[in-house]
Parts: sequence; C-alpha cells; structure tokens
Amino acid sequence: MVGEEASNEAAVGTIFRQTPSENDIVKKNTVIEVTLVKEALLVEETLTVPDVIGLERSKAEELLEERGFMLHVAEPAYDDLVEVGKVISQVPGPEE
Repeated sequence: MVGEEASNEAAVGTIFRQTPSENDIVKKNTVIEVTLVKEALLVEETLTVPDVIGLERSKAEELLEERGFMLHVAEPAYDDLVEVGKVISQVPGPEE
C-alpha cells in the first residue's frame, strides 16, 4: 500500500488507485502500489436562494433558516411601495 487519500470515487477502505494500472502487462513479482480511500471528500451543497422581498422580517428569517441560510439585516431603508418592517431588497437575489 502506498497511501490513503480522501475521495468520493470509491467506498472508504477500498482501493481507488493502483500502479501499474489494470490490464498492464508486468513481470512476475512486480510490486503493485495501491491507494485506499480513507474518508469521503466533503461535497459543497448548492442551495437556491428563496425570495424574501416583501416578507416581514420574522417570516424572512424563518424561511432563510429553514433553507440553510442566515439573515443579516443591513441599515434600515425606506421605500414608498413597501410597508414598514418588510424586506425591501436582498443580496444575493432570489434564485441566485
């Protein structure tokens, strides 16, 4: 055995790389070097940002937390078209 590496190509504890490769022709007693999977790689999960514009702060925060996000409130702003206490804009935007 040559070593161990993190990988998602094979199950933990199994061989995922070898030298010489499969179907290579070698002499008798040739040393085969193998690398085992020691742990799975972390895979970054991608999430779709929900639209919280127009929601009350508490509802926006609840929805974001349910989807795995955190709410950060910027400076309060005023908008003629949006009621006080509701989200005017968001970054990143919906579906980004």
